[in-house]
Amino acid sequence: MIDKIVTHKIHGGTWKVLELLPNSRTKYKCKDIDKGKGWCNETRKYVGVKVKGGWYLGKNYGYGKILTFHKKDIYEKKEREF
Repeated sequence: MIDKIVTHKIHGGTWKVLELLPNSRTKYKCKDIDKGKGWCNETRKYVGVKVKGGWYLGKNYGYGKILTFHKKDIYEKKEREF
């Protein structure tokens, strides 16, 4: 499960599993790698998100945060086929 891209049941978003905690079989240290809906990969800037009352930046202020999760709360993210 190490180095896999996962999503969390409560926090949502995209997380990368960094390591299994020492002396544990069920808890993983994960890093938030989701920059938010407003991130544009082409311009490498936040361009914002249009909503019904105007727009907002769409920035994930938790980007780069490292948290500990139990393995029952994280799910492996599957690539969608089109």
